[in-house]
Amino acid sequence: MEIERLLKVKKLVTDNPVFIANRETSLDVIELMRFYNNLERILVKEIPYSEVGDKLIFVIIYSQKEIGSKVGLSVFETKRFVSEILNGLFEKGNVLHVDNDGNIVKHDEAYISDPVEAAGLSEKMDEVMFFIQYRSVYLFVKGKFIDYIYDILTYSRTGVTCPDTLPAKEYKKLIERQYEEVVYKEKGIRYWRKKAERILVANPERHFHKPLWSYLKSHIVDAKVDSGATISGQEDRTDIRIITFDTDLYIIEIKCLGNTESDTNYSDSWANEGLIQLNKYLEEENDCTLGTLVIYDGRKEDKDIVWNKKIKCSPKYDEQHMRFYLESKSASKEAKEVYRKMTGR
Repeated sequence: MEIERLLKVKKLVTDNPVFIANRETSLDVIELMRFYNNLERILVKEIPYSEVGDKLIFVIIYSQKEIGSKVGLSVFETKRFVSEILNGLFEKGNVLHVDNDGNIVKHDEAYISDPVEAAGLSEKMDEVMFFIQYRSVYLFVKGKFIDYIYDILTYSRTGVTCPDTLPAKEYKKLIERQYEEVVYKEKGIRYWRKKAERILVANPERHFHKPLWSYLKSHIVDAKVDSGATISGQEDRTDIRIITFDTDLYIIEIKCLGNTESDTNYSDSWANEGLIQLNKYLEEENDCTLGTLVIYDGRKEDKDIVWNKKIKCSPKYDEQHMRFYLESKSASKEAKEVYRKMTGR
C-alpha cells in the first residue's frame, strides 16, 4: 500500500498541470495551486451550464503581479459572474486578467474564439493562461500547450483512482472508450467541416491528438502520459507516450485519413507513412514495450487500408492497429437506411 501511495504521489507531482506550468514560470506554486483549485471548483460545482450554454467562452490570464485596479468583479463570485455572462458583458471582449483571488484587474476588448487564437495570444505574454470553452479547459504558458481537459465535469485528477480508471497495459480499451465517449458522432470534439460531404477540418489530427492524450492522462492510474516527447534524445517527437512506474513504455502514433477543407487528401499512403514513422520511433527507443498506430478514418468509404508489404516492422510494433471510421450520418438518415434494408423499400 505504501508503494502504491508513493507511486500516486510521484504521478501527481510529475503530471499535474500546475507543477508543469510552474516549471515554465517564476510563480509561487502554492498560490497558483490555490487559484487552480478554485477555478476547477466553480467550473465543476457552481456553473449552471444549462443557462450559460455556448456563452461560456473566455480567457483568464492569471498573474501574481500588480497589474491595475480591480473592476469590482471576481470570476469566483459565481452568481454575479454568470449574471454578467448572460447580460453580454463578455460578448465583445472576453480576455480577463485576474489576480490570486480571481478579481478581474483588467478586461481587454479582444475576443478569443478558439484555442488556436488563445495559443497565439499566450505567445506574447509570460503569464499562465486558461482558455475556457463551455466545459473544455485549455492551459497555456508562453504559447506552450500545457494541458487540455475535454470535459471538466467528467475529468479525473491525475493520480486519483476512479471506477473507470485502468492500468496502463489496458490503454487500448481506454482508446476505444474515448472514441465512444468523445469522438463518435462528434460528442466531444468537432472534426467535420462539411459533414454531409465528409469534408474534415484542416490539419485534422490535432483535433484528435490532445483529447486522446487528456483522456488517457486522466484515466490511466499507474503511469505518466505525455505528449510530443522526444525519443531517446533525438529530435523526433511522439504523439503520445505512456510510461509506467514499472518502466513499461508504450508509444501511440495518430493518423487521420480523408479529404480536408484545405483540399488535402489523406489516403492509404498517409497511413503507411504513419506506420514507417512509428517503426522509426520503435527503433530509436530501445526501452519501448509496444507501439500502436491509431487511425481516425474520414474517407468516404469504410474500407480496409492497403498496407505496403515492403515496410519493415519492428518486433515491438502492435500489428493490431486501431482504426475508427468516423460517423457522419445523422440519426434520422441512419434509421432510414436501416429501415430500407429491412423492408427493401
